[in-house]
Amino acid sequence: MVGALLGYVVGIGVAAWIGRANFHSPVEPRLGVLPFVLVGSVAVALLSALLPIGLLRRVQPAMILRGE
Repeated sequence: MVGALLGYVVGIGVAAWIGRANFHSPVEPRLGVLPFVLVGSVAVALLSALLPIGLLRRVQPAMILRGE
């Protein structure tokens, strides 16, 4: 969640810089997008954890602890 908030803030800063440098117009941040950013980042984190969890569920814990 911290990464999503930091990315949101940095993204607003970069968008404002590009808007001023290239288009000579201000950029207004949309705070309504923030909940979607937070939910999206949590969803990506959960989805990216599914494959490793699925693979680890098939392995016996004793095999992992023995190091074979």
